[in-house]
Amino acid sequence: MANSSRSVISMFVGQCGIQTGVKIWELLAYEHDICPDGTRDIDAEDYGNIHSFFIETLGGKYIPKALFFDTDNKSINEFEYLPHKEFFNRQYTACNNQDSNGVFSVAQKQINSTPLLKKYKKTMRVLMEQCDLTCAGLTYSALGGGTGSAGGLVANELYRKFQSKSPTIWTSLLPNNSIASSPADFMNASYALADPSAITNVDLHILYDNEALYEIAKECMTCPINFSHLNMLVARMVSCMTGSLRMPSELTLDVRDLVLNLVPRRQFKYVFPQFAPGTANNTNYRLAVGDIVAEIFKSSACSFLSKTKSDKNLITKYINIALLFRGDVQPQKIYESLNKTNKNDTDRFVEYLPCKYTIGINTDLLLTPESWPIQDPCRACCAITHDLRVSENFQVLADKIFMVNDKEFFNWNFDVEDKNRTSDAGEFLANLIDEYLNAFSFN
Repeated sequence: MANSSRSVISMFVGQCGIQTGVKIWELLAYEHDICPDGTRDIDAEDYGNIHSFFIETLGGKYIPKALFFDTDNKSINEFEYLPHKEFFNRQYTACNNQDSNGVFSVAQKQINSTPLLKKYKKTMRVLMEQCDLTCAGLTYSALGGGTGSAGGLVANELYRKFQSKSPTIWTSLLPNNSIASSPADFMNASYALADPSAITNVDLHILYDNEALYEIAKECMTCPINFSHLNMLVARMVSCMTGSLRMPSELTLDVRDLVLNLVPRRQFKYVFPQFAPGTANNTNYRLAVGDIVAEIFKSSACSFLSKTKSDKNLITKYINIALLFRGDVQPQKIYESLNKTNKNDTDRFVEYLPCKYTIGINTDLLLTPESWPIQDPCRACCAITHDLRVSENFQVLADKIFMVNDKEFFNWNFDVEDKNRTSDAGEFLANLIDEYLNAFSFN
C-alpha cells in the first residue's frame, strides 16, 4: 500500500552488498519491533516514521523498501536459509544465473546484454509505485567486485532516472592491500570511481574497507571475527545515519542535509565513517559526550577507512564532519566539546567554509539484536568525515592500478578496452588527488 511518508529506497548490489543488506535490515527491523516473519507486535510502541524504510502490506506485515540485485542467484537464494526469510519479498529481487568472475567488463556486458537490466527496471518501478514521496536512494556494494562496481553504477543511474531531484548516496567497500582477493579488485574500483555515470549520478560516496572494520571488530567483539561481524558494524553506521528519518529526533539531520553539508564541490563527495565508542570495554561504553568527541577526532581506531603509510606524519585537515549521535546526549555538551576541539585545533579545518560541523541527535538508544556479539552503548556517535585521508587512499589505489597495468596481467584476464579504461581511470584519480591536495592546502 502506498503512503505519504518520506521514503528511502535502498539498493543492495552484488554478493557483498546483499550480505551487508541482510544485516542492515535485521538491525532496522529489531529497532522497530518487527519480527522475523515481518509481523509487528500489537503492543509494540508506535513511534517514529516506520514507513520511511518499510512497506506495510495489506496483510499487516512489514517488508523493506529495498532492491537486491546480482548477476548470480547464489546470494539471493540464500534468503531461504535466513531466520528473516519471510521478511524479504522476492518480488524486489533481480538476478541471473551467470557469474561475472569478479571482472567489471564481464559484469557490465552481462547486465546490458541480458533481460536482467529490463527486470531490474521493472522491479524498481514496482517499488517506486509503493512510495509517494521518495527523498533519497541508498546504494550498497563492493567496488572491488565485478557486479558490485558495474551493477552499482547501473543502480544509481536507474534511480536517478526515476527520481531526478532526490539525492543518491553510494556506500561502498574499497579493496584493501591486505584483504583484496585479486588485482582485478583494484581495477574494478578505479573503473567505477572514474565512470562518468558515477560522477553524474552519485551525490555522496561513503567509503570503507574490511581491514579497518576488522581492527574495530577485534576491539569491540570478543568472538572470532568473520565477514558477518564486519557487516554488523556497517549496519550500526547505517542505523545512526538514518535515525532522523525513522525516529523522532531532538536535532534532525536527514540524508539531504548530509549531502548539502558534506559536499562543497561536486568533485569533493568522497567521505568515510567513524564510530565511537570503539572498544568492548564496559567503561568505554559509558563514555561522556566529550570523551566520544575526542575519540572521533583523535583516535584512528574508530575509522572505517584504513590508515596509509604516510598517515603517521599526516596532519588531517577537514572540510566538514557530520556527527550523528544516538542515546543519552545533550546538545549543550556536544557544543561545549566541539568548541573546545575547535579552539585547540583551529588549523584543522579549511578556511573557505563557514560550517565545520553538522550535528544530528537521536535520543533513542542504539540497540542491537541479542544474537549480535556487540554491547549496546548508552550513547554513541557515527561521524561521516570529509578530510585528506580519502585522497591518501586514492593514491594507494592509483599506484596499484598502474602497477598492474605494467605487468602481463591484462594478457590473460582483461581485453584492450579494459586497458584503455585503466589509463582513463588512472588519469581521473591523479586529477582528483591534485584537486584534493590543492583544496586542503595549509598555505
